[in-house]
Amino acid sequence: RGLRHFDSASPMPLLLLRAMGFLAALVSEYRLPATESCGAAAPRALLESGGDVSDPPVLRMLRRTELFGIVSILISILLAEGRREKSTNAQVARLPQTVTSLSVHAVKVLNHVARLHLSTLQETLGACRQQELYHLLVCLLDYSTARTQGSAKVGQAQQQQQEETELLHETIILLGHYCLQRSENQSIMCYGEGQTLLTKITSLPLHYFMDER
Repeated sequence: RGLRHFDSASPMPLLLLRAMGFLAALVSEYRLPATESCGAAAPRALLESGGDVSDPPVLRMLRRTELFGIVSILISILLAEGRREKSTNAQVARLPQTVTSLSVHAVKVLNHVARLHLSTLQETLGACRQQELYHLLVCLLDYSTARTQGSAKVGQAQQQQQEETELLHETIILLGHYCLQRSENQSIMCYGEGQTLLTKITSLPLHYFMDER
C-alpha cells in the first residue's frame, strides 16, 4: 500500500504498470458481439455474481471484479497516507513517473469500459462506490491541475508533464462518463465539503479551455 514501493528497487511498480498497460490495450480493442445469450439454464453461481445472465461474459466479469478493482488499486496507492499536501513553494510534490503512468493507464481502462458499455461502468461505480470514487477524482484533479499549471519542461520532465496533462483529460472524461444521463450518479458533482467537483471543473485554468488538443 502507498507510495513507498515506488521509491525503492521493488519490481512491483513495473509489474503493475505493465499489467495495467496490457489491460488498457486489451479493453480498447475489444468489441461486444452483436448478439450473445448464455442460454436459459445458467449456473447458480452465475446468477449470484451480479448482472443479467444474457450479458456477454466480459461484462459479467467486469462487474464481478468491480472493473478489475482499479478504483481500489489507485486509492491504495494514492490515498493510503492521506491527501498529498503542497510543499512550501505551493507546488504539489511530483509523483514518481511510474505512478503517473499507472494512473493514466488505469483511468483509460475505465473510460474504455464506458465506451464499451456505459451502464456497466455507471452501475459498478454507483452509489456503493461513490464516496471512494469521489476521493479518487478529487485527488487526480487536484494533482493534475496543479502540475499542469507549471512552466514548460524539457526532456524526461516534459514527458511526465504531458502524462499529467493527459491524466487531467482522462479524469474529466471519466467524470463525464460516470454522470452521463444517470441522475443518481450526478450527485457526486456536489458531494463533499469545501470545493465540489463542479467547482473544480469550472475553476480549471483558462489555458485548458483555450489550448488546441
